[in-house]
Amino acid sequence: MTVRPTLLIAAVMAGILLPLAAPATTFAATFHVRRATFPLVASSERGLLAELRRKGPLVNGRHAFARTRMKSSVRTRFAPRGGKCVVTGVDIKVSFTMLTPRALNAKRLPRGAQRRWRSFARRLLRHEQRHVAIWKNCARKAQERLRRLSTRSCSSMAAAARRTWRAVINECNRIHDAFDRKESHAATGLPFVRAALGLNRRGTKKTRRSGRNKTRRNRSH
Repeated sequence: MTVRPTLLIAAVMAGILLPLAAPATTFAATFHVRRATFPLVASSERGLLAELRRKGPLVNGRHAFARTRMKSSVRTRFAPRGGKCVVTGVDIKVSFTMLTPRALNAKRLPRGAQRRWRSFARRLLRHEQRHVAIWKNCARKAQERLRRLSTRSCSSMAAAARRTWRAVINECNRIHDAFDRKESHAATGLPFVRAALGLNRRGTKKTRRSGRNKTRRNRSH
């Protein structure tokens, strides 16, 4: 059976949008990134992969290799101007928590396995950082769209702002999904995953020579 470990590190979004009627004109976006790890105790590549698949952080009900959570708050300020309601300020605050694995017994691995694990862990971190970058770009896009928003009356501005924010988040989720699909497709090609699954470069199981063949080869020398 072909095993395709998921490199899915889907960002989990929880956000609020608070309308505030105020005349001040300010537009700001602030970001805070926090890193955390979860422990793995296995002392072999096969064991580490099995532990990841069994104990990795849950994303949409499935265990992933790593995960990024995003929480946001969006405050919009608006006021009547020139016969319509316009946005006078947008404050976006976004916090990220990146969760990646840490192999507690990595030093017990053979040198080659240690290199493969370190490379794999760096790959996971870059994957997480890319999710953060996607969210930041989406937040800036939302800020710009909200800045240009206008309605006939301020009574309808809050609902319009929420629709605008939600539309950008939906676009952002599609970007995340496409990125995860691309990364997941390449997962079995990673040296650590291949070694843990006993796969060769072609992605098939390595074959072992029988003892008889080995004996014959030795005799031929």
